[in-house]
Amino acid sequence: MDFGGDPWQISLPISLIIMTILAYLGIRISAKYAIFAGSLEMAALILISIVLLLIPHGVLFNPFAYTGSIPLSTFMVAVVYAIAIPTGYGTIAPLSGEVKRARETVSRAVEAVIITGGALAALAIYSTAVAGLSYMNTHEFIRFLNEATGRGGLSPVVIILHHFLGVLLDPIVIFAMINDGVLGALAYVLASSRTLYAMADDGQLPGLLSLVNSKGNPVISVLISALALDAIALVTTYLLGPFNAFLLLGFLSMLANLIVHLSANFALLRAATMKIKAVLYGVDTIRWLDKVVSVVAALITIFTAVESVLGINIVELTPYFIVLAIIAAYLTARALLIRGTFSGSGVRNYKVIR
Repeated sequence: MDFGGDPWQISLPISLIIMTILAYLGIRISAKYAIFAGSLEMAALILISIVLLLIPHGVLFNPFAYTGSIPLSTFMVAVVYAIAIPTGYGTIAPLSGEVKRARETVSRAVEAVIITGGALAALAIYSTAVAGLSYMNTHEFIRFLNEATGRGGLSPVVIILHHFLGVLLDPIVIFAMINDGVLGALAYVLASSRTLYAMADDGQLPGLLSLVNSKGNPVISVLISALALDAIALVTTYLLGPFNAFLLLGFLSMLANLIVHLSANFALLRAATMKIKAVLYGVDTIRWLDKVVSVVAALITIFTAVESVLGINIVELTPYFIVLAIIAAYLTARALLIRGTFSGSGVRNYKVIR
C-alpha cells in the first residue's frame, strides 16, 4: 500500500531485507531490536489513540451492539485475522529451547503478548472508530470502510488519521509499517526455522537443516525460512497487489495457526489421558480439567476454522488445501513406515533371541 507517499515497492523489500539480516544474526540481536522498536511503536500507538479519543465531537459507543448485524461467517473471518494482531505469541514455543527457565518464561511471555497486544489493538481500533464516527454516521462509516478496503489503496485507518493529524503522521506511519513488517516476518521465520531444525534433528528432514553456527543459530534453516518468506511475500504482492496479498496470506497463515492450535488441543487431551503420572499431570483433578479444556478448545477452534472458511472464496484456498493434504500424507506415511520398521525389527530380534 502507499502510505504517505512511501510506495510498497520500496517499503516491502526494505522490511524483508532487514528481517532476513536480523534472523541470520540470531535471536539475541533480533530480540534487542524487537524490544527497542516495539516499545517505540507501542508508545506512539498509545499516544495517537489518546489523541483520537479526545477529539471534539467524538462519541463513545458500544462495539458489541453491532455484532448482530454481521453475518457469522464474516465475523469469524474477522476473528481469524484478529488472531494475528498480537503477533508472536504462537511463535514463542519453538524458541523455548534457547530460553532460560523456559517453562516459566515462555508461558509468561505468551500471556503478556496476548494481553498487551490485544489491549493495544482494541484501544487503537476503538479510538479510530470513534474518530471516524465523529464526522460521519454509522452507515457512511461502514460504506467508507468497504470502499477504502475494496480499492486497495490507502488504509482506511490511515485516511482517518490523516484527517485529524495531517502529514505530521507520515513519519510515524512509515516507521510503523516497516517495523511491523520486520517484526511480524521475523517472528514467523525464527519459529519456522526452529521447527525445521527440530524436525531435521529428529530425522524427519535432511540433516543439513540441523546445522548450527558457533552461536547456536541454525543458519541453513533460517536462510531457507527467510528466503521462502521473502519470495512468497514479493511474488504474491506483485501478482495480487498489496491488499489482496495481505488478505490471502494473512488468512492462510492464521488458518494454519488454527490447525496448530487444534493439534495442540488433541495433544493435551492425549497427555491428560495417559496412565503414567508425569510431573505436569500427576493429580487426577488437574488431569480431568485438562481434558475439559482440550475438548472445549478443540471445538472452538474447529468452529472458528469452518465458519471462517465459509466467508472466503474457496477457489483461492484450493492450492493451500492441496499442499496441506500432501504434507499430511507425507508425514502420515513416514510415521507409519518408521513404526512398521521398528515393529518389524522388534519381531526379528525376538525371533533371534528365541
